[in-house]
Amino acid sequence: MLICRLNTATAALPASGAKVAVGKIASAILPFMGVPAGIKGKDLTHDEARAKAYDADPLVFKNANARWFTETQAAQTRALAKAPSLELPLFMVLGTSDPVVSGGREFFDSAGSKDKKLDVRQGLLHEVLNEPEWPSIAGAMADWMLAHST
Repeated sequence: MLICRLNTATAALPASGAKVAVGKIASAILPFMGVPAGIKGKDLTHDEARAKAYDADPLVFKNANARWFTETQAAQTRALAKAPSLELPLFMVLGTSDPVVSGGREFFDSAGSKDKKLDVRQGLLHEVLNEPEWPSIAGAMADWMLAHST
């Protein structure tokens, strides 16, 4: 059983061709070189308190290093390429206004699971379980898991 709560596959925050090229070169020679990720709490959730907590959290990495960038791109490409071989039951929740990651629908459509459900949440952002509507999302996940536990 596989439950996905976030979009997968490609970044929604666009990177220029030059930034991608520099990232690839830096990954090879300066893998720990960091650049501001540009992700703010308001990009993740409509819950103002949680967004502010994200921005103030000293454990949140504000920079993305070059190696992380290239490895994340490679992992997303592999995930999408391997989606057709996925056979586990799949429940996936997508926020339609996620500015951080896109491609979740493409992953879901490509997934080879015969038993799969897509729960599209209009207007929600990246961290669907940190949105004010999280209880209904968690409830839908729990109901799906319970229905698949027999």
